[in-house]
Amino acid sequence: MEYKATGHGPLTDGDAQVLGEAVEVLAETGPVSPTDLVEAARPEHSRIHDYFEWADETAAQRWRENQAAYYLRAIVVIPAPEREPVRAFLCVTQDMADGRTERGYVPMSVVQEEPNLLRQVIEREHKLLMGISMRLQQYRELETAALAVQQALTELVAVPA
Repeated sequence: MEYKATGHGPLTDGDAQVLGEAVEVLAETGPVSPTDLVEAARPEHSRIHDYFEWADETAAQRWRENQAAYYLRAIVVIPAPEREPVRAFLCVTQDMADGRTERGYVPMSVVQEEPNLLRQVIEREHKLLMGISMRLQQYRELETAALAVQQALTELVAVPA
């Protein structure tokens, strides 16, 4: 089987191939949990050992950062009575006054006021929906609906400038 990276992170296609093959071997005995993958990587001679951080201090810091990211994604606000909750903070890339570019979370209210930030969020959500629609096409029962969703997304009004 040929494995590829999604392109949404630091994983290369070569990395995806190595990790995918390891998961495939583990899956011969049943479903593979994240714990199973870590345990398979623990021996220093494992082909996937170097994909994991084994220095406990560094790993602990990264875990806390992952927890923080979860919290930032998990907080919602209710924008108006009888409306569904929406994320309070959204991840964007922002140009700073000193010329630097920073990626991080900003309040939804800021995104709604800044056209560049709003465009980023809309483009990301559009890509997400197109990806979901494309994945649904692999199921014959959902293929027609998936194509209709893709068509509707394609016809959407241009993203605000």
